[in-house]
Amino acid sequence: MSEMSAGSDSLSVPRETIAEGQQLMRQDVDGELVLPVWEPTGDAAVDAALERLNELDDLDASEHVAIFESVHRQLHQRLSDLNAGS
Repeated sequence: MSEMSAGSDSLSVPRETIAEGQQLMRQDVDGELVLPVWEPTGDAAVDAALERLNELDDLDASEHVAIFESVHRQLHQRLSDLNAGS
């Protein structure tokens, strides 16, 4: 069985167990306890910013910084608006 190393970790995962669209999860983690990345907050501006995080899966890691910076700017702006009484 061929194996794949993940980064500098000592984690080895058999290649045959990784299928298209399959997510890797530690065996000792109860899948029912895993939370979604985020749940709607009820604030449209915050939810729109967080929705951008869904784009990360489709992008190369080198493009993640731009998404994180954009989300940070949007959330910072929303906090500023709230502080100003908007």
